Amino acid sequence: ICSVQSSCINVTVTSLGGEPTAEEAPIQIFPNPNSGLFSLILPEVATVVLFNAAGSKLWQNQFLAGRHEIDLQVLPSGVYWLYVIRSNKVETVKIMVE
Repeated sequence: ICSVQSSCINVTVTSLGGEPTAEEAPIQIFPNPNSGLFSLILPEVATVVLFNAAGSKLWQNQFLAGRHEIDLQVLPSGVYWLYVIRSNKVETVKIMVE
């Protein structure tokens, strides 16, 4: 509302889009900590690499976008690192197997 005592300005609001693109969307891993069995949701094709706490590569696989059930129950309890390599970034996630 404009009056003699106030000044008015016009503001233009432009939407920059709603949903993030696949490249911007985060990966999801749950539950974490887990028993060695967890879900991995990928917004796009990715290579997933598993390392133990000592830095040894234990496993690698290529996945399509979507939900995947990962079974690491053969591994002993401990800390593991999951590297998710996709089109424009590498994400590192600490996995706790109890």
